[in-house]
Amino acid sequence: MYGQGQLLIVDDAPQILSSLTRLLRDESYQIHTATNASEALDVLKQQDVDVVLTDYAMPGMNGAELLNRIAQRYPRTIRLVISGKLEYDTVRDAINFGQAHKFIDKPWDDWGLKETLRDAFRDAALQNLAHEYRQVFEGVQEGLLLVDRQGHIRDANAAFCTLLGYELPMLRHQPARILHLSADGKPYDALYRTVLREGAWEGSLKVRNARGEDLSLPARVKALYDQHQGPSAMVFYLSA
Repeated sequence: MYGQGQLLIVDDAPQILSSLTRLLRDESYQIHTATNASEALDVLKQQDVDVVLTDYAMPGMNGAELLNRIAQRYPRTIRLVISGKLEYDTVRDAINFGQAHKFIDKPWDDWGLKETLRDAFRDAALQNLAHEYRQVFEGVQEGLLLVDRQGHIRDANAAFCTLLGYELPMLRHQPARILHLSADGKPYDALYRTVLREGAWEGSLKVRNARGEDLSLPARVKALYDQHQGPSAMVFYLSA
């Protein structure tokens, strides 16, 4: 899970592919390249790609169409499109309809592009973690809650929802603060800093249920890390 992330760069201009590969050679990514959408789809059949960075304006199938296919076939792959500002209005539709996660201006800013890719790989790692946890969540008797590094709820198991009376769609992508989480009398932000600093915490957690009642429950909280060993999420284990 924490090895090299796999990046696919798609552009019909060989010089762009070379420039981006040189720019990212010091990052810990395994880089694949393709000069058109057909080549890109072939790579995706053979490799577990975490992030796709594609040009928009390409002959044949354009970047938005490519990302639409990727979204359907490989929904956990993070999808980025890079293009000139004149094409932004067209590309915006791809973002609004979920084919692309983010738009990057061409010409790009080197530092900004690297930061965007780091964020994308963190998101990819988090999605993979959520998928892996989903497979074991339902077999765990404790209530499990997955919160990303921005403090938003990414996932919860059935035991958590039953314990607090929530439906999962009500929780996903909501700020964790809607649960009024606090630990041994300390606010959520203090808990967050403790977990990031020490990697784990255990004690009494206050959490608000769907009826608006505050419950005090035994809990453990652990930090999860991305491929760069940076904190990407926290997982809460709650007992009745």
